[in-house]
Amino acid sequence: MKKGLWMLLFLMLLLGCVHQQEKLNQDKIKIENIFIQNQNQKLTYKKADYHNMFVYEIKKNSIMITPPATDPTAQYPAYEIFVDENTDFRGKINDFQGLEIDDLLQVWTSQIDNREIEIATTIIVHE
Repeated sequence: MKKGLWMLLFLMLLLGCVHQQEKLNQDKIKIENIFIQNQNQKLTYKKADYHNMFVYEIKKNSIMITPPATDPTAQYPAYEIFVDENTDFRGKINDFQGLEIDDLLQVWTSQIDNREIEIATTIIVHE
């Protein structure tokens, strides 16, 4: 009797794992995450605020980014992202001067003092 009960529990656990794996396999969305360190010194994941964006203008202390233009007749939003000395650059560059028009980016931002501007905390430039 006990052996049958253990076998039943094992099968239920196994089926649950298979179901979870199938559910993960069905999700085709790839989201880039980054480790950030919160105030409690714990490492957590945070999704990029802007995924797969292109640089279309570089200013003195900010960049203008936009999503890929797939329809030449459509209008796409543009976002101005400010950078400062604390912005962490990763990927194919390591500083603001390395940015170029048409670079493909992931951008993590924060707002300072409830202003409407966004300051980049991390920018990853793809190869």
